[in-house]
Amino acid sequence: MQSQVCTTKVLSNETHRMPAPYQASLRYNRTVQRVGFNARCSMFTGVTSSKERVLAQIIHDGPLYRADLARVLGVSRTTITNATQALVLAGLLAEEKPHGLKAKLYVPQSVGVMVSVTFTIRSTAVFISTLDGAVVSSQVYATEPSELGIKRFETAEVVLCDVLGDVGNPPIAAMHIAVNTQVDTQSGEVLGGEASRMWQGVNLLKGFSRLAPQASIIIENTARLIGLMQAQSYSCERRNLAYVHVSFGVTLGHILDGHIVHGSRGGAGELGHVSIDPHGLPCECGNRGCLMQYIGEEAVMERARVLSSAPGSVDELVGNSSKSDAAFYDHGAVALLDDLGECLGRALVTVCHILDPDVIVIGGKLAFSDIFVDAVKRVVLQRALPLTTSNLEISAVHVPFDVRSIAEAGIDVLRRRDDIIRRCVELISSNYEL
Repeated sequence: MQSQVCTTKVLSNETHRMPAPYQASLRYNRTVQRVGFNARCSMFTGVTSSKERVLAQIIHDGPLYRADLARVLGVSRTTITNATQALVLAGLLAEEKPHGLKAKLYVPQSVGVMVSVTFTIRSTAVFISTLDGAVVSSQVYATEPSELGIKRFETAEVVLCDVLGDVGNPPIAAMHIAVNTQVDTQSGEVLGGEASRMWQGVNLLKGFSRLAPQASIIIENTARLIGLMQAQSYSCERRNLAYVHVSFGVTLGHILDGHIVHGSRGGAGELGHVSIDPHGLPCECGNRGCLMQYIGEEAVMERARVLSSAPGSVDELVGNSSKSDAAFYDHGAVALLDDLGECLGRALVTVCHILDPDVIVIGGKLAFSDIFVDAVKRVVLQRALPLTTSNLEISAVHVPFDVRSIAEAGIDVLRRRDDIIRRCVELISSNYEL
């Protein structure tokens, strides 16, 4: 499919991208989240007027009643009434039905939208939401694991134009791009050599900037975004989580105090290229013994071919190891899954000694095997220092996910970042002279 040119409205001609660290609170900590912009207004040099603060708060929290706005922002109801009346008359806010002072206020999609594009190994999702988080259009479609990144980008570009057109081509204020490869989060460049060959030569940051030159764009590794989703399901006491996604590669998402730890340019967490045997199997990255050469999906299926049950997929391998019927039970599959778990466990011992997580969550198809997960636990608890394991929880995924929920999480990330919210308000202010 050839890339098509689509025209989208712009809020300004300035290109502005914000790769700064997360500043905003996340959903799992509602108390902090509800403090509101009044307590943090010193961070917003451009968010000073009552109307701008109202817009910022609704973008952050979603539709709100006037009484809630007055309470959260710490101003009088008269001030809120005047500010919201002006915003409604200008078309920048609208009232949910039934209309009136007791109706919730929201930001109409005509003012601007947020976009989330999520690439996984087998599917892609393109989501459009209002600035306050209501999804108004979306499309999810399957992709072949062997499909090159340039084709995936071109298809996503066309789909984005289609879903924008479905809602009247509103201006794009911010975008979140989640991609399943090693990517520089500041420049958008795909790095990693042969290990990232599927996406070589593709710069998603530059590519999507052509569609929305005014938009703030965040680019993130898909597995790390899943890790953030897992962290949001735990209580505040579990502040240091390591999420391991095992697929064709092996990626670690480190979430500390609700923030994804990216490293200086997004390279933190490439667990698949941690060597568990310096004299082991050669890897595409040029090293030997990299973890992905032992537990990545292609490596697993290569080893599984010799089994008596001859599984055709990782799903089938996991199923053959758990069947209660002796006629179908595969002892070889059990032994293989146990060995795979030991391989991951050896790598996670190092993770424990460096990151000292409260929780390790394992995702991917292998995580559906209790044998695999139990082997990981056994090795970590046997080999890691007691200081790092005395309060450690290791489990399979805590919150189920699919490409839709990951894309929605991308929208949520945009709405939780103070820099993105500030930029959205600045763009609206410049267009509507608030």
